[in-house]
Amino acid sequence: MNEDRKELLQNAVILVVFTVLAVRFWDTFKVPVMFVVTLGILVAIHEWGHFIAAKSVGVRVYEFALGFGPKLITYMRRGGTEYTIRALPIGGFVNPKGMQPDDPITSDGINGRRPAERALVYLAGPLMNMILTIFVLCLSGFLLGDTDETKVLVGQVDKKKPAALMGLKVGDEVLEVNGKPVTGAETVLDAIHPNVGKSITLKVRRRDQELSLTGAAEARTIEGDFLVVTQAPASSGLPVQAGDQLDKVDGKRVETLAGKGEAPDAAVERVLREKAGQPVTLTVWREGKTRLELRGPAAPLEVSAQAGKRTIGALGFGPLPGQGPPLSLEKSVSNGIERLGTLSQGLLSMFSRPKQLSQNLGGVISIYALLGGAVNLPPMYYLSIIAQLSLSLAVFNLLPIFLLDGGHLLILTIEVLRRKRLDPEMHKRAAMVGMAIIGVLFVWIMTKDILRHWL
Repeated sequence: MNEDRKELLQNAVILVVFTVLAVRFWDTFKVPVMFVVTLGILVAIHEWGHFIAAKSVGVRVYEFALGFGPKLITYMRRGGTEYTIRALPIGGFVNPKGMQPDDPITSDGINGRRPAERALVYLAGPLMNMILTIFVLCLSGFLLGDTDETKVLVGQVDKKKPAALMGLKVGDEVLEVNGKPVTGAETVLDAIHPNVGKSITLKVRRRDQELSLTGAAEARTIEGDFLVVTQAPASSGLPVQAGDQLDKVDGKRVETLAGKGEAPDAAVERVLREKAGQPVTLTVWREGKTRLELRGPAAPLEVSAQAGKRTIGALGFGPLPGQGPPLSLEKSVSNGIERLGTLSQGLLSMFSRPKQLSQNLGGVISIYALLGGAVNLPPMYYLSIIAQLSLSLAVFNLLPIFLLDGGHLLILTIEVLRRKRLDPEMHKRAAMVGMAIIGVLFVWIMTKDILRHWL
């Protein structure tokens, strides 16, 4: 008992010292602290899911650990479980009885439980991350407020790009572009995209200061599917040409014109047909390089979505909406469910496009950089990052790679179909293959992170 009290006192002293240092040197430590706390939340929720599921089906758990590597602190012992913090704050684990291939099969080991109970334990971690994602998305608008599309914040700045060289920082609020007031992200992009090589002056608010920053927009080529005019009516008075990439109709982006179940090209043709003879303004990109405002009487056009390129001016920063007032609980939940669908669709689309997946994959360095930017943004963006990371963690852990939850589920499925357990040697081989795959993924992602953020 004296040893337990001594260890508890040591842990309390360490916690107090860490807290005092973090408060005293907050500006220096705020990003590392946020990084450790965020990973701790995500991992603790995930492992707690495994833990409570294991306990609920009668499996003994030896250790509940936050982090990997050497054990730093054992902050509690209860019910036969050690609760520990380890040296590397980039993960965590629970250690239930019966997880090793050579472990004897016992009633209080996971290897001695029914397949449905084992599946519950494996699924509980990703399920808890999903619950956290839904909880954060559905309540953030109610607790902290929704986005305000009339305000524009700098959400991300590319290194070595004009935005970084001119001194733009994450969290700056863009007030004016070349002397014109900003009313939304679209006004900022419309002022920058057509001006390749030209000087752009941004008036920004940084904390309580207003600054004027100037840089030249560099050329950036983007590829994608654009709505292209395939046939323009002769002598209509509307100076549009076949091959023009159609961007806006009367100031509205073509993507927003479509009704439910309507394709964008059909929507554009319908709108112009309905407005025939009335004044209309079309915003087009000619030859993918020059943006033009074309005015004249509306006339029916034939358009189609075509793969192509467009050269735009860019400063190298990403705009975000500002913070708006809190929402009602009903509206916040509705928005959260909609955002969950958008995030899930985005993740699934990345997995179906290997090139896009490769470009967007990031590891601990990317997470650190993301959180480093979030400290200068409204708190709702930090919650949004937690939701995205939690959902990504759930999906990643369901991959059918042994040592991950999806790999354990795959082995369990094979055993159920065979009606026979895999022998320990097969388990060990699967573990070695899983470890090799995870090792290669770790090195690859870490290399991409270093190249992306440090070189």
